[in-house]
Amino acid sequence: MSLIFSGPGGSTERRWITYALLRDNLQHHLEDGEPGSKFPTIHALADALSSVKATVSSKALRQEIERAQALCARPASDLALSARTVAVISHRWPMPDDVATRPASEWGIDLPMAHGAETLGDVFGGFLEDLQRIVGTEGDAPVEVIDN
Repeated sequence: MSLIFSGPGGSTERRWITYALLRDNLQHHLEDGEPGSKFPTIHALADALSSVKATVSSKALRQEIERAQALCARPASDLALSARTVAVISHRWPMPDDVATRPASEWGIDLPMAHGAETLGDVFGGFLEDLQRIVGTEGDAPVEVIDN
C-alpha cells in the first residue's frame, strides 16, 4: 500500500508505513502522546487511508513540516509506533481503538526500513524533504493525498 502526495511543488509516492512512522513519532515525542494536538494537518493525511483521498492546505502543512524537522536529530532508538500501526504490520484485525504510542523496542517488531538508521531522520527525513518540496515555499494551495 502506498500514498501519492501532490501539491504545488510536485508529487511523490511513498509506502504508507513511512507516513505512519512520521505521524506516530510526532504524536509520541512532540504531542505528549495525543494525536493531532500540534500537528492536525499531518494527522489529517491519514484520511486518505480510509477514504482514498485527503486534501489539506499547503500553508498549514508547510508550517507543520518545519516543526516536525526537530524529530530528525533524535536517535533511531527513540522510534515509536502506535497500536494501530502495529496492528496493520502484524495483520491483526479489527483495528484497535487505542491510539497510544510506545517505543518500537517495546512492541518487539522488526522494521527493515529502520535497519542501520542512526537517527529518526534516517528513517523518515527523506519523506519530510519530499513533503517540503511538494508544499512549495509560499502561498496556499491544496495538497492531495491518494491511497494507491
